[in-house]
Amino acid sequence: MTSTTVVPPTPAVPRQPRPGIDTDRVADLISQLLVELGEDPQRDGLAETPKRVAAWWTDFLSRTARRPPPASPSRSWPASWSW
Repeated sequence: MTSTTVVPPTPAVPRQPRPGIDTDRVADLISQLLVELGEDPQRDGLAETPKRVAAWWTDFLSRTARRPPPASPSRSWPASWSW
């Protein structure tokens, strides 16, 4: 029989995104990534992808900043899991 040790996750600390995320710069970096992966970022189906990805990251980071802090471990884990 194997024994499994359950380790509670370290609570994430939400960070505020950098004010004024440069979405044009992010889109340019995504274009560079596509080129390095052997894709043509201007081809049909990818032409708007860098802008979409930049917009997604901006939205994701703003939602992360608004996320409520994680619950304390004493409320998240059974007492028998106390450390």
